[in-house]
Amino acid sequence: MRSRWSKLRANEKFLSVEENATALERCIQLLSGRDDALD
Repeated sequence: MRSRWSKLRANEKFLSVEENATALERCIQLLSGRDDALD
């Protein structure tokens, strides 16, 4: 999971504020192991 977090942080500069918020929420869901985080 650390890799996903690193990628999120590295890609923030290329995304809009809304896209960053959505990606951050998804990353937190994945890190916390929530079942609804999966597509």
